[in-house]
Amino acid sequence: MLRFMIIEWLHFISNVLTFHQSLKYLVNEASFLDYSYLKDGVAMIIPAGATAGEPLSHVKYTHLEVILCYPIAVMAGFTYGYSQTFVGGLLNMPNFVVMLLGKKGYRKAAKAVVSNFCSYVNAYMLMCSASIPFGTTIGLILGRCLRINWGPKGRMRIGAAWVLAGSLSALAYPHGLSLPLFFLVIGLGIGIIIEAVPVLYKQISREDVHPRIAKVFNLAYYLGIVSALLVNYLISRYWPNGWRVTFSSVVFPAFMLILASLFLNRAEVNDPEESCMVLLRQHKGVFLHKTGFLLLAQFMGSSQLVFYGPMILESLNFGSYQQFLTPLIGSSIGSLVVVVVMLFVVPRHLRRPTFLISCVLICISQFCMWVLFHFWGSREHHFKSSIVSTIGVAVLIVIYGSYFVIDGPYGWTRKEYPKAVQGVGNTLETAVMRTVIGLMNLSAPFFICALKKWTFLYLSLLGFGYCLIACWFVHDH
Repeated sequence: MLRFMIIEWLHFISNVLTFHQSLKYLVNEASFLDYSYLKDGVAMIIPAGATAGEPLSHVKYTHLEVILCYPIAVMAGFTYGYSQTFVGGLLNMPNFVVMLLGKKGYRKAAKAVVSNFCSYVNAYMLMCSASIPFGTTIGLILGRCLRINWGPKGRMRIGAAWVLAGSLSALAYPHGLSLPLFFLVIGLGIGIIIEAVPVLYKQISREDVHPRIAKVFNLAYYLGIVSALLVNYLISRYWPNGWRVTFSSVVFPAFMLILASLFLNRAEVNDPEESCMVLLRQHKGVFLHKTGFLLLAQFMGSSQLVFYGPMILESLNFGSYQQFLTPLIGSSIGSLVVVVVMLFVVPRHLRRPTFLISCVLICISQFCMWVLFHFWGSREHHFKSSIVSTIGVAVLIVIYGSYFVIDGPYGWTRKEYPKAVQGVGNTLETAVMRTVIGLMNLSAPFFICALKKWTFLYLSLLGFGYCLIACWFVHDH
């Protein structure tokens, strides 16, 4: 468990060191498009502040290029979600650990899982685990620097090329210090891709389809997470020597992004404007309102159970990573279903009741998880009987699903950002969220290892407090 927490410490430190640099580049954020429309079979792009009759500049796109927005969003979102998840499973595959640490190091790691997981840490494994998230942070900032001379299509192609180069190099030579370096290159490319793709589809497509493409991107992100867990499970169970598949799976989506870019015209290089300052000066209330509930979800502990579920359960010494993957995959698939429902089914006026119900479910389900582990848990397996294990899977699905309702890809405020500052607002929210997640992990080792089974009861009490606060402050749109 400790190695995963130290990984997140390094991730937090990288966020702190680069956060002020991010703000510097956000001040010079590229201008966001007010709208785009189709005319005579092509899409006309109107920069912010211009009118349809007198555009400052425009780029014409064919119908094929507009249609390509959807597969580009799918490939980018999937690659992002998959890349942020697969390393945890890779570092728990016996044959990979033997290759990485040798037989002696593997024996120490295996002993820690069944005895005291908090006591074992390996610097080399930390480097491998921290490389991709650290590289993603650098890539986000580098992508903003490239806006000066490169359009979003060029930046996307550069990022995909980095991902392709890093994954193929790791596949060819996964030894020594080269492996964390190659993972760093993969993360660097991922950061550039997720910075460029939203700008690209906003330039190419009409304004009324932007929300739909964003939903597709978010859905593909969650699908990438589930796919990484499923690949890890299948490899560890049926093909122990096939661990190279885990990090080579990003080759295909990266190649498809490069291929798609060949069918696009040169997208506009955005002119710099002070959209960050406009946001913080004129729309501070909206920003604080939206980030407030995102931060609240972190402080109340819901995301700890979702994103750091393996860390919590392994600190309790309940079985191996492969045994844990079974309920985790079931929970993730259930969460994916919830994401689809909340993105495409639930209307806006039903979001508040759904939000409050999910808060209650988080509280109750975490309490049920504590009961299950307290009375029917064992050190060799998650639960002592298959019936209890099935109940545990159902409870995990409820917890995961309820979290994604609360922390879904939409805000709970009564008004949205003005279009001119939407992108920078969402970027700032992401930066704040990543920083707070890192800060939470600074304290997580102390109370998780100390509370053990009581961790779930603690989260249940925090969830109850979250229910009360949300019921008081969250309003209908």
